[in-house]
Amino acid sequence: MVVYKSLFACALATFSLMAEAFTPEIGNVTIGGENVGEHAEPPPTRNRFTKRRLSYCSKSGTIIDANDDGTIDIVFSQFYAKASGRGQAISICTIDIPIKIPTGYRVGFKSLGVEGTAQFNRHGAAKVTIRRQLNNRRMRKTRRSYYYDYGSTQDIVLTSEGKTPYTRCGEQSANLKARLRLAVRGKNSIIHIDEGAANITYKLDYQRCR
Repeated sequence: MVVYKSLFACALATFSLMAEAFTPEIGNVTIGGENVGEHAEPPPTRNRFTKRRLSYCSKSGTIIDANDDGTIDIVFSQFYAKASGRGQAISICTIDIPIKIPTGYRVGFKSLGVEGTAQFNRHGAAKVTIRRQLNNRRMRKTRRSYYYDYGSTQDIVLTSEGKTPYTRCGEQSANLKARLRLAVRGKNSIIHIDEGAANITYKLDYQRCR
């Protein structure tokens, strides 16, 4: 009976530890992007460098919410890739979120989720690539391809998860980095991460240091 009670107490303590969550304390977020290839909207000038660096990913107009379940939601006012011809259009977005770590805890970057929509012409296709990074520890890239589906709007759902990198006990801050790459081909084919319920979600895991 003593053994069972000990096991139950251990399991209860573990559950309590796993159930702990904090609202992430966010610092100054940095968001930057780069677009390469053909786009439906022309750049503001004919400068060839501007044409290749027209960005639809920026902090301007972006909503960033820290939640009490340990997640951070990012909603863009404009982040998409649209092909205007036979060539491929690529939009790249890099997001850096500095956070403060609660005293007596360590934090892990558990997952990075992306949701959006896409539409293709008969010969259209897209590939979404995401990668999460905690300080200098980069996780493997996660990729998924999408193709024409009789003209219907497709949901884009992609999550980078698996191995969770953690900070060391005693560290007071950390930097959470995400890199997203949207690549689309096929005239007027488009992929959006900026409409309706589309968003990007960081999921963190807080563990008490012993």
